[in-house]
Amino acid sequence: MRKSKVTAIILAMAMAVSLFTIPASAENFTAADALAVLKHVVGIQLLSPEQMTKYGFTDEEAVTSADALSILKTVVGTTDIADDPEPMISGGWSEFRDLTEEDLAVFEEAMADLDGVVYEPISVSTQIVAGMNYRFLCNATVVYPDAETVEKYVTVYKDLEGNVEITEIVDAE
Repeated sequence: MRKSKVTAIILAMAMAVSLFTIPASAENFTAADALAVLKHVVGIQLLSPEQMTKYGFTDEEAVTSADALSILKTVVGTTDIADDPEPMISGGWSEFRDLTEEDLAVFEEAMADLDGVVYEPISVSTQIVAGMNYRFLCNATVVYPDAETVEKYVTVYKDLEGNVEITEIVDAE
């Protein structure tokens, strides 16, 4: 695969992951530019400057954002993500949404050793950090007869190695 195509793929990843808005007419993105965008929005440096040199990425390998949008459309099926007028801010929380199987697996792993209260997740919001924060809106019921159910936020952190931990349980606002 040509390095310019890899550069476009990296830029497309940044656009998809972050809802990062780049005008379709923008030109001359190098691999370093694309990686800088991805580092800005995800907080992870995928390749060091030394690795960039080692793998032969140069400024001559520049691509346009249209290249990246083309790849994004091929992979995701739309470029609407990249054209969002109000992109998600890196480090900001997403809107609450329905749970996916992956979200539920993270929740269940985090809650496995918790006793005394039954937490039923209703929806989730996520935050990209060095890993991922999940904020689950849950119905919580203390385990005793006729207990009242209340809404709680359960925040779970999943690190880059896949380890999960509960970081906070608070009353829903």
